[in-house]
Amino acid sequence: MLIEVQGMTTKDTDAILATPRTRITKHVICPFCGCLCDDIEVAVTMTGPLPRVPEGTIVEALNACRIGHTKFLKVRDEYRIYKPELRSGSDKSEVKHVSIEEAVQAAAKILANAKRPVIYGLASTSNEANVKALELAEVSGAIVDNTSSVCHGPGIEAVQRVGIGTATLGKIKNYSDLIIYWGCNPIAAHPRHTRRYSQFIEGLFRQVEDRKIYHIDVRPTRFSDQVTNFIQVEPNKDYELLQAVRSLLRGHELQASEVAGVPMRQVRELTADLKNAQFTTIFFGLGLTQSHGKDHNISVAIDLTADLNHYTKAVIMPLRGHFNVTGSNHVSTWTYGYPFSVSLEHGAPYYMPGETSAVDVLVRGEADAFFAIAADPAASFPASAVKQMLNIPVIVLDPKRCVTTEIADVVLPSAYVGIEADGVQTAYRMDGIPLQLSKIVDAPAGIKSDDQILDMLVREVCKLKGIKRYPY
Repeated sequence: MLIEVQGMTTKDTDAILATPRTRITKHVICPFCGCLCDDIEVAVTMTGPLPRVPEGTIVEALNACRIGHTKFLKVRDEYRIYKPELRSGSDKSEVKHVSIEEAVQAAAKILANAKRPVIYGLASTSNEANVKALELAEVSGAIVDNTSSVCHGPGIEAVQRVGIGTATLGKIKNYSDLIIYWGCNPIAAHPRHTRRYSQFIEGLFRQVEDRKIYHIDVRPTRFSDQVTNFIQVEPNKDYELLQAVRSLLRGHELQASEVAGVPMRQVRELTADLKNAQFTTIFFGLGLTQSHGKDHNISVAIDLTADLNHYTKAVIMPLRGHFNVTGSNHVSTWTYGYPFSVSLEHGAPYYMPGETSAVDVLVRGEADAFFAIAADPAASFPASAVKQMLNIPVIVLDPKRCVTTEIADVVLPSAYVGIEADGVQTAYRMDGIPLQLSKIVDAPAGIKSDDQILDMLVREVCKLKGIKRYPY
């Protein structure tokens, strides 16, 4: 494997890992995607076994996918933020480096003085940081939203309405003989998913050759070439295809030559495979949640899973993206009963996606302060929402520079969760299993974890607003 560390390249991986001056930490959980792979082995230099590589540098992350490998090795690259910043000027180009205490005070003043602040992100940080962010939303009277509102939110709304029959990834690996990836591309977004849980892994009761893999999407991808069957559905017609399969499953014959652009022969073949499988798993992605139908697509997919359980065993699961987006939903739900887009403006939680979602509040021009936590909304939000962000104070809590840090008034650098962060740090895997993350190396001098900084903000906002929440 090729190792790139601080401008140096070497192919001598075995020598690096064998040297007594390299510390190997096993069973590390990768904090990149919702798979939370827990078999990573991270090599850290002890006294600099390589020229120009300082002590405490991560030089290898064995078993990690290319994206996870990059995250471990690039924690100290040119985009890392080492000091808190107060930015000013019309284009926020005037940067003043300050202490963390000064930056927290500036951020707290923005939140305490705002009438409708928005706190957003929270999918790439720990459950502990999520707890503190919700406390901050309470004391500042904010709307708190996580990235679900722009990705799997419709699926969560469907689950609230009709429930869901699901399972752990371990059970899927051990039992499932028919696996469908609908509206997603796992090898691009979750590179090790198929190798750990579905297509290329042997389970207790399933061999690799026992499995049949379907990919259903609007266009073929590299993943389509690796599966047993690929079905190309017409864009925004997933609902029609799902209902057609349900009708055939119930014994109704359809008088049509094709459904949603799919020949009837393929629809019948899919239905037969679903009915005859011993254990079916449906993984769905944004191709279902963000196309026409949105939550109704997920509702009917869940209904299809329920129908299949009259004949066989079937489960369904969203293929979640950021490593703790599931955790942000869980923490919000166990705290307020609502998974995202929660308004705490009036002292009690209020939930109305579309009204209390971060994007919608920005587009309507109602937000007067914005706090991005472990997220880069300026890079992904609609232009109309980003335009509003340019007109209001913006705070960012993140280890690295991103588009949002360049338009921020206050930048709070933090430690990488799962690599540098102190204390207990936990996250939920995409199947709802909580896991404890590791600390591999020390954070740069003076850099605190997300939950520590958020706790400082809670205390400072309480002081400014006269809330006796903590003893001082």
